[in-house]
Amino acid sequence: AGCAVLSKLFSHHCFITQLDLSHNRITDAGADSLIALVKARHEILNIFVDQNPMSQEKVDAIAYYTQYNRQPKYIKDLLVSAEANSPEFTAIDISNVVSQHMADQGAE
Repeated sequence: AGCAVLSKLFSHHCFITQLDLSHNRITDAGADSLIALVKARHEILNIFVDQNPMSQEKVDAIAYYTQYNRQPKYIKDLLVSAEANSPEFTAIDISNVVSQHMADQGAE
């Protein structure tokens, strides 16, 4: 219930970029609400969930989406495109893309 309330709060207050939810007894069900929130609100860059009884799978998902939110738009676009073309991908090496983007930015 608590994470659902947070989701409602964020629908009106999108300026918050970081949450410390450590020691809040958030279970996997609450973590699912947090994951949906982070996926929907790209402003959220960090969520700390230490010492909550959620599975490592949920902790990893929250970390993945907050890391995604911190990426530049061109990286997000690349990831969306890669996932759309191959939904089962688990890793992508973007080091050359980042270097090329930086070179392109310097050329402008």
